[in-house]
Amino acid sequence: LGVCPTDLPAHIATVLTRLGLPATWSGPYQPADVLAAMAHDKKRRDGRLRWVLPRCIGAVEMCDDAPAAVVLAALQRTRQP
Repeated sequence: LGVCPTDLPAHIATVLTRLGLPATWSGPYQPADVLAAMAHDKKRRDGRLRWVLPRCIGAVEMCDDAPAAVVLAALQRTRQP
C-alpha cells in the first residue's frame, strides 16, 4: 500500500528470522482460502478487516480499507510452497 519504505519488509523478515520466528507460512491452504477465512475474523469492524501496517520501525498505522487483491498478493508472496 506504499505506507513504508521499500526496504522495510525485508528488514522485518530478517529480524523475525534472527529471532527464530517465521517470516513466511506454509500449509495445505491456498492464499485465496486464507483470505476467505479472514472474512470471518472476530476483529472485523463494520464488515471490514483491520490491519496494523508498519510505517517505519516503531511506528504503525491502522487500516481498514486494504483492497482484497493487495492482501491476496501479500499472502502469495509470503507463502512457502
